[in-house]
Amino acid sequence: MSEYQWVEFRAVDAPLDDAAIQGRNRPAYQRAAEELSVLARACGKSMAIAKVESIRAKFPTRNALSSELKKAGF
Repeated sequence: MSEYQWVEFRAVDAPLDDAAIQGRNRPAYQRAAEELSVLARACGKSMAIAKVESIRAKFPTRNALSSELKKAGF
C-alpha cells in the first residue's frame, strides 16, 4: 500500500465512525455505507470488509445499520 492510499483511508475512515456509530439513525447508516463503498474503491474491498466486521462486532443489535451495510454489498 502506498503512502497516498493510507492518507485516503484515514480521510474516509475518520467521518465513518461519527456517521455510523454516533448517528443512530438510518440516514447516518446510509452515509456510512456510502463511505465504506468509497473506502472499498480507494483501498480495496478487503479493507472495507474488515471495517464492516469491526462495526458489526461493536454494534450487533443495530439492525438498521446491518441492513444498510447489506444493501451496500457488505
